[in-house]
Amino acid sequence: CLSGSVSACGPHSGSPPGSNSSDACVCDAGFVEHEGGGCAACPADSYCSGGAHHHTCPTNSESPPGSNASEACRCEAGYHGPPGGPCSKCSPGDWCWGGTSNACPEKSDSLPGAWRLGNCTCTAGFAGGASGKGFVPCSECGS
Repeated sequence: CLSGSVSACGPHSGSPPGSNSSDACVCDAGFVEHEGGGCAACPADSYCSGGAHHHTCPTNSESPPGSNASEACRCEAGYHGPPGGPCSKCSPGDWCWGGTSNACPEKSDSLPGAWRLGNCTCTAGFAGGASGKGFVPCSECGS
């Protein structure tokens, strides 16, 4: 209450019970204090736990606007790791999407940082791989 009347904080903000000043208003989780006052959605590639500061996602991870926790930061394509990071470059022979590392199919390989199954190519002496019909299993040439 301010001067004996109930006062509300602005949109996307609140204050602790018993507070008696609009200065006690803080932005809700997923929002951050805007330069001109008020609260704005947390920017992409960061998370906001409430208040005046936002936290940048770890290297090689991203998050949608309005994220409210570090777990919203997910590894970029070509990287793997848990929600919130850290994120490591995908190893040779694997492809990584959604933070998960997946092995290339048998008799195929990939370069570090592969981000889709189509980045896996058959090893020397084998044919097949990515095609318009998906991934064709690698088989020995001439067989």
